[in-house]
Amino acid sequence: MHVPAKVEYAIQAATELAAASPALVNAERIATAQQIPPKYLQNILAQLRNAGLVESHRGGTEGGYQLARPAD
Repeated sequence: MHVPAKVEYAIQAATELAAASPALVNAERIATAQQIPPKYLQNILAQLRNAGLVESHRGGTEGGYQLARPAD
């Protein structure tokens, strides 16, 4: 069964967010930890945000992403 790269990267990003929950995680940290191209990850995170699975918070060093619901 072939899983598209975009789906695999979305799962990896969600896993990274779940591991850090409830803390905010910036996209750069996710990209580095999961070896996902940063620009591609931004697109994926935007789609996850639009789907209501991820929340984003602006704020330079204090901003980032988190799951919309508790990981458990």
